[in-house]
Order: sequence, then C-alpha cells, then structure tokens
Amino acid sequence: MRYISLSLALLFVVVGYGLQTETTSTPTPLQPPIQSLFVEDTCAPPCWFGITPGESTIDDLQKLFQDRIALFDHTCSSCEDPLTELEKDQPFNFKWKIFDRKDYVEVAGNPSNVQNDSLVMIGATGIIDYIDIKANRRVLLSEVLLKFGKPDLVFLESGGGVDDFNSARFLLLTYLPIRLQVYLWTFPTTVCKAATVQQDFNVNFLIYYSIEEAVQLFPKNDNGREIEQFPKLLVPFGRQIRNEQWEAFIKGEGYEQCEDFYNSLPTDYVLPTLPWPSPTVSPVPSATP
Repeated sequence: MRYISLSLALLFVVVGYGLQTETTSTPTPLQPPIQSLFVEDTCAPPCWFGITPGESTIDDLQKLFQDRIALFDHTCSSCEDPLTELEKDQPFNFKWKIFDRKDYVEVAGNPSNVQNDSLVMIGATGIIDYIDIKANRRVLLSEVLLKFGKPDLVFLESGGGVDDFNSARFLLLTYLPIRLQVYLWTFPTTVCKAATVQQDFNVNFLIYYSIEEAVQLFPKNDNGREIEQFPKLLVPFGRQIRNEQWEAFIKGEGYEQCEDFYNSLPTDYVLPTLPWPSPTVSPVPSATP
C-alpha cells in the first residue's frame, strides 16, 4: 500500500509539472501574410519575388530565375521577342509555368491557356527599371482592395464595344507609395454591374516601378496623337474616378451598370502629387468625351 501511495504521488508531480510547462510556454507568433497578389511571392510591393526595381540588379534577376525554375519559363521560346541571356538596357520577356487563368478564352476566341508575355526592363547600368507581370491566376478587385486598400489614383475606361476585346471594361489602380499599378478588366461577355462590381473586375497585369521610372515623363496618346506628358505613374487612362466618387463605385451605389458610371464621370483630371521629386507636369487640357 505504501508503494502504491508513493507511485501516485510521483504521478501527480509529473502531471503537475507537465501542466505547468504547457501553461507557461510562449506560443510561436504567427507570421502575417505577405501583402502580394501572387500566392508564391516572397515579399510585398514595391518588391516582387525579391526583386525591387531601382535596387535589384541583373544578377539578382538571374538568381531568381535559377532558383525558381519550376515557376518561371525564362528561356521563353514562345515569347514574342525571346532572349536567351539577360542583357543590360534591354527588356527580358518570360512566362509563368504555373498559369491558371481562364479569362483569355473569351477574347477573340483564344484558347484558355493563352498567356501573354511578362517582362522585366533592365537599365543601362544593370539595375531593374520596372517589372510588367501578368497575373497567373484569377484575382478579383475585392482581393486587390483587401491587400492594398484604397488606391491613390483610379481610372475607368470603356472599350467601346467594337469587338470582343473592346467590349470589356478596364480599371487602373495606382498606389503611389509602393510604386505599383494594377490593371484590371472585365470579361468581354460579362455585363459589369453595380451589385457585382468587385467580382466583375479581374487583374490582368501589374507594373512595379523604380522611383526613377515612376517619375519619368511619358506622353498620353489621343487617337494616335501624342499630347501632354505626365510622369508614368500619373498618365491618364480613360476617365478618372475621383476620391469623392470612389466609395460609391466600389459599393455599387447610384448606378446599375459600369457603363452608366463611366458616362457620369468628368472628362478632366485632378492628379495627386508624387511623393518624390519629379519633372514638371504639362498643363492638362480637358479630355474629349
């Protein structure tokens, strides 16, 4: 009986110690998700997969393609302008190996696996100027807003309905502090409606800029004619959705279809100030409706 009592006492000591250890141990903090639209990404804008325009070099890009051989096709024999070697002062085209988008199927009868090129522009000194990258999966406007919040500049464009492609609606979101532009579109056969506007727009591609590239002056075209110049991050595209109109647009208030909202927008622009020194922007004329 004495041995049984001693055994029970030891058992209580061991169990008590285990409970105390479990209670006082510090849980491992969860890492916050990376604020990127690419599920495989390793960093948040202005960085993309470890490459930051204006900082990263041609050698960094080469290492990325070597390390992520299963993700990117950098030999890109099917690209429009393929290069086998990275070169300074040249764009380098590549494609995703993991591509799960189906929105191209509705454009001009293209098969669902069509993928346009992505590219990295390498500057004359070997520094990355900008990255123009296609989304490799379906990403909705609602997810963009969840990741990045309210954009600093928004433009809405109507395709005009000339053909399948031009029946789409286009949306450009610009985030100045992270030097990012997100281009979205609707499926051509989708009627963009107020009730579903955040699900109707899908990300087509993104552009990550260096500061030098973001402030570089770029002409706005009007029916093939080059008119006023703007820093690249501020080039007008269609009609501007101003700050006071943004909430109504994303909440689907005051209109039934995106075309109605587009027709209600003003034809002039009120552009924000860039957070970096930039060339003088030419005066903005009123756009032709």
